[in-house]
Amino acid sequence: MIYLRLGGLAVFLGVVGLALWYRGEAISATAAAMQAKADLATAIDANKAQQQAIAELEHQLKVNDQIVAGLASRLASIRTELLADREEVADLKDRDNDVRTYLNSPVPDALRSVLDKRTQRAGDHQDGKTAPAVGSREALP
Repeated sequence: MIYLRLGGLAVFLGVVGLALWYRGEAISATAAAMQAKADLATAIDANKAQQQAIAELEHQLKVNDQIVAGLASRLASIRTELLADREEVADLKDRDNDVRTYLNSPVPDALRSVLDKRTQRAGDHQDGKTAPAVGSREALP
């Protein structure tokens, strides 16, 4: 009979131990679930902040594209006007003897030094054509 009681006590202690172990696992699982929810909330907040940053960058990109398009249009307009002015000066040079004489006259040294600096900064034009000779009046804007 004593063995039976000891066996019953051992089973009882085993069941109590198993119940306590399951209880500990449940507490750990609850803590892990709460941590996962907190991590999810943090990730969602970070994602919202990144989405806002992306939206701001996309907006800035659109603004920059508009600015670049405006500048490109303005540059094209300036180049067209400059080309028309140069053609007009070339036509006048061909037609008018006084203009031809004026344009073929040497540029004063003081002005030549200013024009030399300007052509050194500008280098070659974007279209591959070089700037007019510095010693001629065609170099003047």
